[in-house]
Amino acid sequence: IHNLQSSITAIKKNKHHLTIMKLRSIANSWVTDFVRSIQRILEGTCEGKPHVMGQTLQEEKNEFGQFEWTDLFNKIIPFAPDKLSISFYSDRIYGGQQFQRLLTEFKAVVDLAPLPNATLDEIVTATGINRSNQVPNYIWAGSDIAQHHAKRILHPLIKQLSSRCLYVIKRVSKISASMIDRPEKNDLTENDQWTLDKFPFFIDHIIQAFNDFVDRVGNECLQKCYDDFYGTQTIYWDYCCNKMEFFEKQGNDRLLVPQDSQQIQNHVNKLATDLYKTIKDRITNNVILKFYNFFFIPIQLE
Repeated sequence: IHNLQSSITAIKKNKHHLTIMKLRSIANSWVTDFVRSIQRILEGTCEGKPHVMGQTLQEEKNEFGQFEWTDLFNKIIPFAPDKLSISFYSDRIYGGQQFQRLLTEFKAVVDLAPLPNATLDEIVTATGINRSNQVPNYIWAGSDIAQHHAKRILHPLIKQLSSRCLYVIKRVSKISASMIDRPEKNDLTENDQWTLDKFPFFIDHIIQAFNDFVDRVGNECLQKCYDDFYGTQTIYWDYCCNKMEFFEKQGNDRLLVPQDSQQIQNHVNKLATDLYKTIKDRITNNVILKFYNFFFIPIQLE
């Protein structure tokens, strides 16, 4: 009974001090600390206890959901971080450094995705007819094959990168919340200090609001990345109008019309491979820049 009466007395005392203005002050102070902690985590800080909250590359993949990079047909792309110079793959890290490691991993995985050789059926079907002289346009065929396969190969990888980025950044909210453990005095007596640990639903609401913001920014960034996939016409024009010096570097055989089916297949596959490499390098660099400029920086600043 004595303990019950003491509890009732303490509740009444806290209720007397717990006004709307005081609750608002506590909440505003906590949110401010929460946002500042997120900024420090993204910029780089060890306050969040990396040995506890950090993740190695394998731990990150396991916690995300037994993740493996897969191609369009859901086949696993073999990936060995120790052989591909992935920085800090065995270290427990979080925040901005974990985000940087993921982008490095993405670039390495894209380099492991070569262009498959096109069949003669694909080449013949993709080859257009030049209306002026009725000569098969093998440059168009190479452009179409490179564009088609680049989209089929890179689209799934960019989608997987986006999902992993959302996971890495959303972890920051929980790390930030764990860093805020100071009591809010706010004119209360020493025995009546309040912390927002007593209001878990409010903390969950703030974390969910942050995660919703991350989802929105991430989806917008993903759509901007898809804009880098040009059509066949654009790739063809770029090759013909701006890269004619490519013929000189590769030899005059590029200007000759192949005579048999094997020559046609070799000719177009070589051209498509060169174009695919150019497309892949351009898209990879642009995707990394866009995830920095349209995903990471907005979260860091806003």
